[in-house]
Amino acid sequence: MSPKQHSPLPEENHRVGRLNQLAQWLDQAFRVPGTKLRVGWDGLIGLIPGIGDLITSILSLWIVMEAVLLHVPLSVAARMLGNVFIENVVGAVPVIGNFFDFAWKSNLKNVTLLNQYARDPEAVRKRSLFFIIGFGLLLFVLLTLMIAIPTLVLVAIVKQLS
Repeated sequence: MSPKQHSPLPEENHRVGRLNQLAQWLDQAFRVPGTKLRVGWDGLIGLIPGIGDLITSILSLWIVMEAVLLHVPLSVAARMLGNVFIENVVGAVPVIGNFFDFAWKSNLKNVTLLNQYARDPEAVRKRSLFFIIGFGLLLFVLLTLMIAIPTLVLVAIVKQLS
């Protein structure tokens, strides 16, 4: 789906259909009994210590790779990677991360982006660019704080010792 091509070719439709199925399977394959909540294999496999998150990350990145092969612009692919990154970083936090995996549903977010891009490429490209800029600014602020706070504490300790 190049920016000049608004409707996918038949083989692309088939590929996008497979990605939609994979995202459903990963993010909402099962209904939680007695609720309207749905969970998928992503969250369940992610419960396996050590390799669970690795396996689901590979499947999530496969969706992004397929989107790149369908010629989504860099801004859309980067936004998709951002969704996977957020799920994996927060998902790495014990217990809380497991619940986040069930709620964030990055695979569904990514195939939704892909489907929206097929319908309105320019709007999705612009929204993705804003997402990337905002995400980049957030990361910059967090990294700056992670460096600044320990540095200030260290300076205070050194002043107290001298």
